[in-house]
Amino acid sequence: MFLGNHPMLLACAPENGADIGDRLVRPYFGMHTLDWREAQIDPGGVGFCLPLSGWVARFREIGFAIDDLLEPRAPDDASGVRGVVDAEWAQRWPSELVWKVHKI
Repeated sequence: MFLGNHPMLLACAPENGADIGDRLVRPYFGMHTLDWREAQIDPGGVGFCLPLSGWVARFREIGFAIDDLLEPRAPDDASGVRGVVDAEWAQRWPSELVWKVHKI
């Protein structure tokens, strides 16, 4: 199993580290390396993200078969903030993804 941030979340994540919004602020294609070390708000580390088709290709390249892809949704009664995402956002769009893969 492989858990990561959903590309949709990262496409809505401002480069300055501000809160996740409901608008695309960076390209979906070409996100590859995301460097948060110099973010003005809540600096962090370096992340890695591909579009979904990129993940499929990468898993195949390294010899994995995909069994499933899950995009968890926050429950209707969820509230508050988990990580960088508030419940209302996570009820509308996927913030995480879970790949179930196995070695071929």
